[in-house]
Amino acid sequence: TNLFKLLSEAELREKLKGATIASIGPITSRTLRDCGCHVDIEPAEHTVAGLVREIVKHCGRVVTGD
Repeated sequence: TNLFKLLSEAELREKLKGATIASIGPITSRTLRDCGCHVDIEPAEHTVAGLVREIVKHCGRVVTGD
């Protein structure tokens, strides 16, 4: 939430316009939504590896192995 303290809601919306927003899990997603952001990606597995897999999948690439 430090980023949200640095920028006004309008500034944040402008800077994130068109951005894909990824969250590691439901608590982070809720915080983002509470601050007025949308969440595009939230992995079922709430780990860095799960987040990376979902981001790569979102980008249309295939991940093989760990």
